[in-house]
Amino acid sequence: MKKTKAKAVIAPAEDSKKTPAGVLEQLRKELETIGVEFESPKPFCALEKTGKPIIDSFVDLGFGKPVLRIETSPGSCS
Repeated sequence: MKKTKAKAVIAPAEDSKKTPAGVLEQLRKELETIGVEFESPKPFCALEKTGKPIIDSFVDLGFGKPVLRIETSPGSCS
């Protein structure tokens, strides 16, 4: 991470067999130690704002948990 100067890492963990929780936690600790934000949503679309500025700005771009809006009126739903 120091070579790339990354400020955040988002590592979706779709398959727990390929990305065991212990490995993700170790990666989280190592990255946060050097000041890199880390999130590992499972699945990727579960990503929400975290209070971490760089990851939050990524979520603000429209990535992560979808927003669903339902409007109703008498006798219909749209």
